[in-house]
This record gives sequence, structure tokens and C-alpha cells, in this order.
Amino acid sequence: MLQLRDTCVYIVKNNEDIVYIGITEDIDGARKTHVETDQQFTDVVAVTDDLTADQADQICADLMEDYVSSNGGDTPLYNN
Repeated sequence: MLQLRDTCVYIVKNNEDIVYIGITEDIDGARKTHVETDQQFTDVVAVTDDLTADQADQICADLMEDYVSSNGGDTPLYNN
């Protein structure tokens, strides 16, 4: 079965700090969700596009692992 390539990995930044790492099929909808939850941020950036959900999950996991290892075991502020 052909997998859709409609998913992207994105980061939310507050100035230069990454405060969220996630995946979405709708970057504008993701931005709206972060606004509606009153999160403090300055930018929402798609770092990939046109991925399958499995590819996006793997890249997101890799980015999260890199972030955690570079930040003393802490996850981004809004990733619970």
C-alpha cells in the first residue's frame, strides 16, 4: 500500500530556544493550536515536508534525542 507523503516535522521556537518538536499534516493548524494554548513562542518552523508518517516519526524521535542529549536530559518546554 502506498503511504501518503503529507506529514512534516516542525519546531516551535521562543527567540532562539526550541520549546517544542512535533509532527503535523497541517503546519497552519499546528501554529493555531500553539497560539490557542497560550504558549510563549516567536516562530513555528517546518524543518521537513512531504514525509510519510513513519518517516516523520523517526526524524522527530531523532531530533528529540539530539535535543535531550544536548540539554542535560531535559525535553523542550512544551513537550510533555
